[in-house]
Amino acid sequence: MKQIFHHNRIQKFKGNNWEKAFLVLGPYLVIDLFFGISSWYGLIWLFPVIEEADQYPIETITEAIIIGVIMAPFLEETMFRLFLKFSRARFNISFFLIALSSFVFSKVAGCVMLGLWLVFAISLLYRRNYISIQYFWLRNRVVVFWLIVLFFGLIHLDNYDLEMIPWYLYFPTVIPQLIGGVFLGIVRIRFGFIWAVLLHASYNLVAFIDLFYL
Repeated sequence: MKQIFHHNRIQKFKGNNWEKAFLVLGPYLVIDLFFGISSWYGLIWLFPVIEEADQYPIETITEAIIIGVIMAPFLEETMFRLFLKFSRARFNISFFLIALSSFVFSKVAGCVMLGLWLVFAISLLYRRNYISIQYFWLRNRVVVFWLIVLFFGLIHLDNYDLEMIPWYLYFPTVIPQLIGGVFLGIVRIRFGFIWAVLLHASYNLVAFIDLFYL
């Protein structure tokens, strides 16, 4: 469990793709599902208003597969996990998408984030700046990991009618997404980007089967 709290202790897995598939779609998916789904049902049992405020727009299984199983996992992993392994291109792609997603909170937040992205994008063109930012990033990768987990959770508040939910329930509302963010981050670092996308898609698929058929 120590690897969950220490990004620098998450070691890259050196097995083959069959071994990666077994681990990601086996233990990691099962444990992620257990904590994520059980926390969701626990939350709506304690605070029924959370379920009442859920306004997720997907209404059919076809929409669920296209949006929730194919599009969302790829876009969200690109946004939140791609740059956990730092490079100029990964940083620019992820930061740009995060900046765009900030418009969910407000136009001001979105404009500020776009401005910050532009500043960093220009700075990274210069080798000295790139080395300095990379060094800072690596030294503070644990903080970066947890900030990404937090932002990933909070962005999912957009799935709810927040006028129905008291402000003090905002954080508990996204506990399932926070849990998922931890597992997805570990898988991205340990196994690679595509495996985080696959875990995300598999989790959503099971969640939608539970929603539509169980």
